Amino acid sequence: MSRFKKLILGAVAALAISAPATAETLRWGGRADIYSLDPDSIASTFNLSFLNHIYEGLVRYDANFKVEPALATKWELIDNKVWRFTLRQGVKFHNGADFTADDVIASLNRVTDPASPLRGNIPLYVSSTIRPRRCAATSRSMSAARRSTTTPSTSRSRRRRRCSSTT
Repeated sequence: MSRFKKLILGAVAALAISAPATAETLRWGGRADIYSLDPDSIASTFNLSFLNHIYEGLVRYDANFKVEPALATKWELIDNKVWRFTLRQGVKFHNGADFTADDVIASLNRVTDPASPLRGNIPLYVSSTIRPRRCAATSRSMSAARRSTTTPSTSRSRRRRRCSSTT
């Protein structure tokens, strides 16, 4: 490519990058209505498939329908009944709060509640346990911290302090 063409191409690219972004209206059409943006409120395949573009799960399917990491970086079947997920670090919610195992457990407890319309989607779920890998505290003390009357953010910061000295 000639030097002049490279210069013109570079100038066009710089102009495109420096152009101000404008908000536009997205018009979307589908065969059915989206009944709720709450992923645990409606047991509609169409609704859930739409929400998969908004919310992220522990794992997802790739283009070839193979399971790949999402919020979980790895997972393993421990004894044909127990799964262990390692969560992606550094994930934040839109309000800046850290994504933790407590959030996963809260979601599992919510979807398996007897009143949840999605309870049948994971019928074999029984319970969850948090076992931090880089922390000297035992899972027993972690369970005690979760049962305390403090708020989740307080017990999370207490766990961080207890764990940070051993990492």
